[in-house]
Amino acid sequence: MEYLPLLARDFQVCVVSESGHAAETRRAMEQMPHVEVVSEAHFLARQPDRQAQVLYNVGNNGDCAYMLDHVHQFPGAVIIHDVSLFYLHQVAAQQSRSNAIMGAWLAADDYAVPTDFLHGDGSLAKTPGLVYQECLMVKRLCQSAQGVMVHTAYAERRLRGGATGVALGHSQGRPLLRMPHFVLPLHHRRTLRKWLRSWRDTPSSPKTSSSWSQVF
Repeated sequence: MEYLPLLARDFQVCVVSESGHAAETRRAMEQMPHVEVVSEAHFLARQPDRQAQVLYNVGNNGDCAYMLDHVHQFPGAVIIHDVSLFYLHQVAAQQSRSNAIMGAWLAADDYAVPTDFLHGDGSLAKTPGLVYQECLMVKRLCQSAQGVMVHTAYAERRLRGGATGVALGHSQGRPLLRMPHFVLPLHHRRTLRKWLRSWRDTPSSPKTSSSWSQVF
């Protein structure tokens, strides 16, 4: 929520709410009447929208699970809001959409955890505190993202450890921004605007206008 007023200064902002929650989202955003709120169905009906950019704010809570389909189908910039997505992974694993894809992810990796992830006792060395399936989820989020934001150096280290093999950084075509959480003075606003425009202008990103759709 803290980014919306800043984004609204430079973009026409549209917030996409999970199906069935659009009304309560509108009530929560009554102080920002200039920001449009639409449901998932409305968002999907607009696709493909060549005039829009998409921003996903993915956090470690169950109400972000609905984004996991959209982030791959409609790539955009991704804010990974928390240092771990373990709870999101657990919620997703309980949903029918993920009961199928978790097995497919492991099958695609030949059911083998790379040796550099493991200690001798089988515990994860490269990404302590993450289960390997969570690493696969983070990796796929980054593969689909056109840009990624995290809030701390620690979060960046965990992200890079989980998203092994994924090129991150502007020179790699997938800009990575580290911006402190809830710290948004003027120079951070300039940094945010530069990042939002930088991933749009990478070779892998479609050229679009300055309108903006945010999914969270």
